[in-house]
Amino acid sequence: TVANQSDLRTFPFDYDNVRIVIASEIGTGDRYVRLRWQASNDQEKHDRSASAITPASVGEQSMEWDLVKGGNSVRRADKIHNVSGNYTSIEIQMRLTRRYGFYLWKIMLVVWMIACMSWATFLVKGESGRIDSESFIERLNYTAALLLAAVSFLYISQESIPRLSYLTSLDTMILFSFFNLFGVIVETVVLKIMSNLVLPGEEGADGNSANMTFTNDYLAKVDMWSLCISAGTFHLVEFLIPIVALISRWRMLSKVKRW
Repeated sequence: TVANQSDLRTFPFDYDNVRIVIASEIGTGDRYVRLRWQASNDQEKHDRSASAITPASVGEQSMEWDLVKGGNSVRRADKIHNVSGNYTSIEIQMRLTRRYGFYLWKIMLVVWMIACMSWATFLVKGESGRIDSESFIERLNYTAALLLAAVSFLYISQESIPRLSYLTSLDTMILFSFFNLFGVIVETVVLKIMSNLVLPGEEGADGNSANMTFTNDYLAKVDMWSLCISAGTFHLVEFLIPIVALISRWRMLSKVKRW
């Protein structure tokens, strides 16, 4: 069993540097055991890199990680002094990048579809073009159904998401989709209040009268601007988060290639 402490803040667009130390029994020392990487004459010239002797099938065996080509190395570590004596060891370093296709197509695509369906709420209006009681209930029921679907999907997908005390890139993207649904509900409530505010003597959406007025054209513009702002902000955040994470990953890969 190999354990490794990873930084998953950019999950699932993260990368990792795995360090494995294989050591002989304490007290044996170089007289009995001397660990080194077996290499041919051609490979001895490149003793810092294990890429040439790593089979391609090693990277294919992992369904979630890609082994960075040229990023793994093997070296004989210095003798480690211990109370019981000295022991010899070799250090293996592997640089890995996560395959994010599963999370992109099976989690984020579903979240994006739920968000797109929520924007259809802005098209639900009464016959007068205002938000009457019937259209108001229809809007809330539709958004609540999508919210329930999002919570259920999140509960099902929890097995594929690491449980951490901090937010990852995937957590932030999913959380922002819930903020999008919450914003649609808030806009519906605000528009309902605006629809009931009409001039005295002018019938409102529910037959009430008040001291202020918002024309149908104005309410339609509020719906249109809310749709544009909601969709624009959602796509900006959902695209910006993976782009920033992938740029950080690309910089790491560039350093590995130069090394």
